[in-house]
This record gives sequence, structure tokens and C-alpha cells, in this order.
Amino acid sequence: MRNPEIALLVQSSYRQIIEHLYCLAVQMQVGGTLDPDLDPRGVAHVMVATVQGFMLQKLLLAQELDAATYLATARQVFAFSEQGT
Repeated sequence: MRNPEIALLVQSSYRQIIEHLYCLAVQMQVGGTLDPDLDPRGVAHVMVATVQGFMLQKLLLAQELDAATYLATARQVFAFSEQGT
């Protein structure tokens, strides 16, 4: 970013989001709903990237992207990934 003040604001916001998702991932691991071998910070980053990717596609391809289909497919892809490891 060209404006250092805005860059710091955006970085701070992203760090807060990542931290909240990190805590959620840790709670899920403790609760047994997330693989304890996964890196919770990595999970947080993947969650942010997945949401951002969906939002960008929804913005650019609104007529072609169905949220329910996207969610169902994402669940299948992530479940498949877990089975493959």
C-alpha cells in the first residue's frame, strides 16, 4: 500500500481477524472438531483466504456464483483434503 497509515490500519485489522480465527481453531481442536495436528494459525490464514476468495468471486461473478453450492463444494474439498493426508 502506498499510504503507510492505511497500511498499518489494514495490517492491524487483519492481525485481529487472524488472532480471532486462531483462537477459534484452538477451541475447535480442544473440542475435538478440528484435527489437533493442524497448525491453528495456518488454519486461520486459510479461513481468511477462503472467505476473501469467495467475496472476490461474488463481487466479480455474482451471476455465476451460488453461495450454497460454493459452501457445499468447499466442505467436500476440505473433507477430501483431510482424507488424503
